[in-house]
Amino acid sequence: MEVQEGLNIPLRDGTKLVADLYLPRDADGPLPVILEVTPYERRRGGYYDEAPYWTSHGFAFLAVDARGQGDSEGTFGFFHDTGDDNYDVIEWAAAQPWANGKVGLRGSSFTGSSQYYAAVKNPPSLRCIVPNAVVLRPAEELPRNGGAFKLRWAVEWLAHLSDSGITYSIPGVDGEGGFDYDHILHEGALIDLDEKLTGQDNALFNAFVENDALNAYWQKIAMTAREFSRIDIPVLTFTGWFDGTLPGTVYGYQGVRSHAPADHKAHIVIGPWQHGTLTNGGVDRRTGEPVRNVGLLSFPDHAFLDGRQLTLDFYESCLKDEGEFDHPAAKVYVTGSDIWIEPETYPPPADTRAFYLSAQDGRPVLATPGQLTWSKPGAQTPSHFTYDPHNPVPESVPTPDGGMVRLQSQPVDVTPVQDRDDVLVFESEPLAEPLTVIGNVRLQLWAASDALDTDFTSHLADVRPDGVAIKLGPQSGANGRARYRNSFERETPIVPDEPFEISLDYFDIGHTFQPGHRVRVSVSSSNYPWISANPNTGLPIATDTSPPKAARQTVFHDQVLSSRLMLPVVDLTPYIADTP
Repeated sequence: MEVQEGLNIPLRDGTKLVADLYLPRDADGPLPVILEVTPYERRRGGYYDEAPYWTSHGFAFLAVDARGQGDSEGTFGFFHDTGDDNYDVIEWAAAQPWANGKVGLRGSSFTGSSQYYAAVKNPPSLRCIVPNAVVLRPAEELPRNGGAFKLRWAVEWLAHLSDSGITYSIPGVDGEGGFDYDHILHEGALIDLDEKLTGQDNALFNAFVENDALNAYWQKIAMTAREFSRIDIPVLTFTGWFDGTLPGTVYGYQGVRSHAPADHKAHIVIGPWQHGTLTNGGVDRRTGEPVRNVGLLSFPDHAFLDGRQLTLDFYESCLKDEGEFDHPAAKVYVTGSDIWIEPETYPPPADTRAFYLSAQDGRPVLATPGQLTWSKPGAQTPSHFTYDPHNPVPESVPTPDGGMVRLQSQPVDVTPVQDRDDVLVFESEPLAEPLTVIGNVRLQLWAASDALDTDFTSHLADVRPDGVAIKLGPQSGANGRARYRNSFERETPIVPDEPFEISLDYFDIGHTFQPGHRVRVSVSSSNYPWISANPNTGLPIATDTSPPKAARQTVFHDQVLSSRLMLPVVDLTPYIADTP
């Protein structure tokens, strides 16, 4: 392999990006190009270590430092410059003497998402994209979920960027570095917390916090039907049920299938994988070994795919014109049943059913939970709890070895964070037959609060016969900030103690609850520090320094105000008959 280091790529505004080029030594003429533009330093993060693989199969591989990162000039601006910058890099690469004019994009997470922003610009030389682990909706995925600010994500992601200068080595959970979030809980305004945690005042963090609503700042990078309609190239996308970016990956695939001219060219693979392994089909790309254990779940051999080979087949089709890419539009692994299905698209047809929250016998806590029933309850007294912003529900749970594990993307036992006075619990009777759910799952909650603003949060769990409650879903839970319950673009204050409906999104789940298992839903108002703890004051979140207020929360579950879990129920029988 031949390596050319430190190439300068000029952008339209005069900024220069720096890249490394990898070529096969025995190349016979110009080559198709596989490209990644990364904010994680081109020789540290991203997919530069795959260069030998791609060059051995007859491709040039180009690894580029994003604007303002690594050795590149300029100021990094999240996704705001990504489309134009990537357009310029694509066309520069295609025009080089070592290139044949055909470019495909590679990457995941930020560099997966950025591929959509490039494709929307329609660079003439871009022939296909592989956007894995994608985020595309600022209010629902990043940096907010249900309008609630993802504090931990914002601080730690920005700290990992190459221009941060932060040494990320303070002991934390999962044996990783971390920051001490407990000591800054409600210590001043939210906009100042990054400096309290890291010692630095980050301009992007400030922008994330100041732009609380889905305003013009965010609408510039929000992918909508209009943007998807401009994408007319093949798309292959990977995600995992335990990947925090699953919501955006599914949204991107569905956007292309629904709105792009080349809808038949979109493919999605969803496996029982996490963020770091999904691109290679659940296999650690550095060791070549499948990652069998995810949280408390363990998966068999057939749960893993050769993701890189599948991607190679895709690139050879779209960059070398070596025939059609012979792969289903959707390939989906169903946990609990441990089978793959290949529906015509994703999600497969489903019967959406409502599991109603019910609590006849007082306040439903873990020791005496309320019920989930297929029929509406009759007249009932609502349930109450008090949310104290000074004592939020934590997003981490203890492990048997004395450590802590974050709930984010982890199928672990959520019992420790449900056995609290400020958490309501509802669960079904043991199931008599399998219940398979594939698609978007939401909790439609009827609630009230005596505060002017507050949050509602929830966990969905599969409770095994031994009592272990395995959290489902790609996020640390479902979250909703009440002021944005009607629209992410504008606030709607709460009228104290007046009922309102709020939708809490667990996002997509593909799972079978087996006979003897129970379905469990919890309801609370915090998930800290993954979500910033709402102070309940109703004042502007970014700059509020007033004392937080405890809020008395009400959850309704009666014939009229019917809180309900919405489940897309799928019959697996036809798929099992067609699946090896």
